Amino acid sequence: MSDSFASERRFRLALRAARQGAWEFDLKRGSGYRSPELLQLLGVSNGSPSLTDYLANVDVRDRPAVLHAFGQLRSGQLDESVLQYRFLRDDGLTIWVEQHTFVERDDDGTPAHLYGLSRDVTTIRQTEQALQELNTSLEARVAGRTRELESERAALDAFVAFTELAGSQIDVLTLAAQAAEVLRRTLGEVSVAYYELEDQLWKARVWSEDFAPEVAAVLAAGIPVDAPSYAEAIQTCQVVLVPGWDAEQEHVGRTEQYGAGAFFPCFVGDEALGLLAMGTQRAGDWTPREQAVFRSVGRSLTLALERSAVARHLHEQNQELDARTRALEGFSELTRDLSAQSDAATLIRRTQQTLLSLLPPGYAAYWEIRDGRWYATVQVNDVGNPQLQEAIDAGLPVGQTPTLDLPYQTKKPYFQSVYQQGADTDADVVRHIHAVGCVPVLVGGQVAGIMNVPLFETRSWSAVDQTILTTTVRSLGLALEHASGILRLEERTRALERSNAELQASNEELEAFGYSVSHDLRTPVRHVEGFANLAIRAFQQHKPEKALDHLEIVKQAALRMTSLIDAMLDHSRSTRRERLVQSVELDALVERARQDVSEELLGREVQWNIQPLPVVQGDPALLQQVMTNLLANAVKFSRARPHAVIEVWAEDGGSVWSLAVRDNGAGFDPAYAHKLFGVFQRLHTQQDFEGTGVGLATVRRILLRHGGTITAESQVGQGATFRFTLPKSPV
Repeated sequence: MSDSFASERRFRLALRAARQGAWEFDLKRGSGYRSPELLQLLGVSNGSPSLTDYLANVDVRDRPAVLHAFGQLRSGQLDESVLQYRFLRDDGLTIWVEQHTFVERDDDGTPAHLYGLSRDVTTIRQTEQALQELNTSLEARVAGRTRELESERAALDAFVAFTELAGSQIDVLTLAAQAAEVLRRTLGEVSVAYYELEDQLWKARVWSEDFAPEVAAVLAAGIPVDAPSYAEAIQTCQVVLVPGWDAEQEHVGRTEQYGAGAFFPCFVGDEALGLLAMGTQRAGDWTPREQAVFRSVGRSLTLALERSAVARHLHEQNQELDARTRALEGFSELTRDLSAQSDAATLIRRTQQTLLSLLPPGYAAYWEIRDGRWYATVQVNDVGNPQLQEAIDAGLPVGQTPTLDLPYQTKKPYFQSVYQQGADTDADVVRHIHAVGCVPVLVGGQVAGIMNVPLFETRSWSAVDQTILTTTVRSLGLALEHASGILRLEERTRALERSNAELQASNEELEAFGYSVSHDLRTPVRHVEGFANLAIRAFQQHKPEKALDHLEIVKQAALRMTSLIDAMLDHSRSTRRERLVQSVELDALVERARQDVSEELLGREVQWNIQPLPVVQGDPALLQQVMTNLLANAVKFSRARPHAVIEVWAEDGGSVWSLAVRDNGAGFDPAYAHKLFGVFQRLHTQQDFEGTGVGLATVRRILLRHGGTITAESQVGQGATFRFTLPKSPV
């Protein structure tokens, strides 16, 4: 046996023992060789593969990495490389291969041969995967136990935090809220409230979130100072425990479901600054532990109140600085949040630029279906023919554009190495286009659009080309899906903000309604009652003329009361009726509003400066109320002017339309602008300008329901400008 034969035999035995195989590839001839050990290891039969044969068995997900390493070896960037990739055997089994490659160069440095060793590392990769899954499982178990420990320590941490707060100079209500949190975390299902004395009523300033809204309303409205348990706690300066709660006896309505109560008076010196109260719906008395915790928290709260009283002056001086600091921090956080957002058009354009940088000259267009036509919503590079650009801008019919229809229907890429000119458009406008690649962009499993890349040169779409294009567009789909999620979150946030704004407006209007009932409506009722009695007395005294005067006042009071009631009903209907969103021409609304106020213009000189207005999305009837109210106000408050000027215009605010109505009338004091949009809030006397104070409140509520806003600018005697916004997209 020759030495060379023995050496080769030992080499092959070594390869087989190490579960490795050898291979080589002649770069000049484009052909390769696989050793028998490698053929057995890889489970393939082709012992003399070409580069295409090599890549055919490489998993498509790993081909870019293999090609990249191959390119680095050929270019001289690397002399050897180690790479792991997935390999598809002829029997359909996928294994993991580790390939160690060396390059041999000619004397002039030109790469001539590639040599390599490959081995099966599937078991190693599977072991690594198993270890990773085990680590994940252990981490989950540790996290679960950590949550349990955190839950057990939550009450202790809360009490420690409260103790720390009690030793510092902080706001009383903030501390009371923390005390309520400590009691809730420590004792479980208890309800906690902190009261302060105002107008002989104990009014709840802080209460735990478990209170039913109707109960919280009762506590916030105030409990009489002589309510038995409240009074006892203040008189004795001691904790009062009430084992059997009687809502009627305690004068605390809506609390019949509670079984026990407790009260801790918070005295600073001889003054009772507050009252800490706790209740439970569990029947029976308080346990010793519950009593001890309640006393401890009450004492800590009292101590904090004492310290807070001493530090209040300094705290008030620092409030402005703290407010500015919080505003800057909030703005910084908002800026960070905005920087995390992703614009879909920007993502698409960046993807197109990347693709075009890897391909011969051409252009890229992202197509979407709208109203039965394909429209290119994002385009990069000139299309090379003005008539083709016109056709693209006009849109292509769905069902008659095979290059786009086919990938849309199949959800699979469609590559044309020889573009079928005339299939999608007139053949003359696409003579310069020779190859086209189209890949559907999937978002949530559905086709959101088609990425279309026409090339101006002949191009045979190789497997590598297709993989790069398909992988890049797949990444775009994932990014768009992420961006869509962010957009949905923003929409939900805006909806919540609108809901909060409407709720705040409702609360303000409820307060105003209560005020009106006790003042605006009661005043005409008193007039009716008082002057009716005077009229009766005048008739009894045989003075019919005087009686008629009194009855005229009764009539005017009744009309005033009817006007207020009608205004409230109109306001209620406008804010509760279901919206019917459709396209609305604001020009038509303004013209109708001018007709509605025409009776007020008789004998007056009014100059109307109305610019063209946009078409918006909204409820035409509700938006008509907005325009009529604003123009009616402009007409009314400018009637003292010999030459009244009323202007209406619109500005493009990006995602919204910004509209304005300006007059040169009486104006108002800007210091009271915050009252302008409240129900029954009027900045002028009834003698100067009639009205109910409901119109602008109605305008505000309608705009809130449409996702808009309204503001007002004015100076006394210099007219007023009302600005409001409407989103371009319906909400």
